[in-house]
Amino acid sequence: MTRPRGSDHVHATLRAVRPAPGRVRATVEVSVDPGWHVYGPDSSEGKPLALTADGERGHEVENVRFPQTADGLLSGSFEVEAELSTADPEVTLVLAVQACNKVICEAPGTLRLTAAVTAPDAVPGQ
Repeated sequence: MTRPRGSDHVHATLRAVRPAPGRVRATVEVSVDPGWHVYGPDSSEGKPLALTADGERGHEVENVRFPQTADGLLSGSFEVEAELSTADPEVTLVLAVQACNKVICEAPGTLRLTAAVTAPDAVPGQ
């Protein structure tokens, strides 16, 4: 499998939970390799992170919540949360990323993330 461009230093997984009929709460767990960062949506530099739905299924992503940053940079591990209106048993989201270090930036790329939708009581720790 070929890694998407722009994602060599960014890794992500998707969890999807159905809190109510026709609704999905999505959590993207993002991990950025040490020494690298990505740009948050409030950054004035680089290409900021963006979370969208896979166009093939017609889902719309609503209420996307990114971590707050003082300088617009995100590094280490963090979560991006969103809501979707769908009754589908599986959702696919696309995370647009551009990883940079102090010297270079990778080309912008995307990570396509798919997860089965689970019931709230099926999620460990809830």
